[in-house]
Amino acid sequence: MKKIGAVVLSLFAVCLLSAGCGKSTENFVKENMSESVEVYFFGETPEVYGTISSGKRELDYNIDGKSGELTDYSLFSINFYNEVFGSVIKVNLTIDGVTSEVEMELNTLNNTYMVDLGKRMSGDEVVSVEYMEEEFELKNVSKDFVVDADEAIEIASSELSEVILRAKKHSNLNAECYLRVMDKRMNNFQDMFWCFTVVNVDGESFSIIISTVDGSVLAKSV
Repeated sequence: MKKIGAVVLSLFAVCLLSAGCGKSTENFVKENMSESVEVYFFGETPEVYGTISSGKRELDYNIDGKSGELTDYSLFSINFYNEVFGSVIKVNLTIDGVTSEVEMELNTLNNTYMVDLGKRMSGDEVVSVEYMEEEFELKNVSKDFVVDADEAIEIASSELSEVILRAKKHSNLNAECYLRVMDKRMNNFQDMFWCFTVVNVDGESFSIIISTVDGSVLAKSV
């Protein structure tokens, strides 16, 4: 009886030291998501384009290799092609017939004005933007993605399995993961792609670009 107990304890110890006792790479990834875009709106004119990325992300947003408490978010962004209008602008944003004046701050790294709307979008909203003489609608383009967010995470978990599990310590993952959308203005192509990135606690980052049409891997940095 003692011998059986010793065997069971040994197996239990091995289980803890292995890949999370049967836990898949995808499970590790989903437990350590620091940002995941689920709904993506896009619209443009010849002078400006706008987006809304909506889903969940860290409440205390910090790229440090550690995933913290998540909260709902919708990041509204505007980018002007030819000029910048100061560090802060006020834009009229209409969602389902309700217009709000939102204050947007300039991100000088990419000359994009941004604001978190502080809520999660369902994707069914009717959205329009008005600033000075520019007025345009934002459409939910993610509803036409053949490969959705969950499938993108599954593909990325498989393709980056080696570098993801390299950051595993016992039953924990010493890394955080991000899933974002690369739109056609961001990547100078007509299509849109999923961009999945894993950042470990040592500051190393690895990324993969996935087609929203067929799930093919278009680029990978490991």
